[in-house]
Amino acid sequence: MSWMVVVYVGCEILVAIGAIFGNTLVITAFRRERRLRRRTNYYIVSLAVADLLVGLLGIPCALLAYSGYPKQLHACLFATVMNSQTLARSQCL
Repeated sequence: MSWMVVVYVGCEILVAIGAIFGNTLVITAFRRERRLRRRTNYYIVSLAVADLLVGLLGIPCALLAYSGYPKQLHACLFATVMNSQTLARSQCL
């Protein structure tokens, strides 16, 4: 394993942890505080949910695909494609 692979995997793991933690905070704050339930904030929460799914599903599946294990990655590839399309759509809006 080269040092570049270790750095890449480490960065991916840090991004996943940050995405999970930060977006969970946004969703929790939205659910607890009634003042935050405005039309604009629903859009922000929908982005937080999409990013949370990327952190929970997309990045781990991308790491599995990068490592080549397991050989049958149909579910991971489907999740990665769906998350990338969700991310692309949310950036276009």
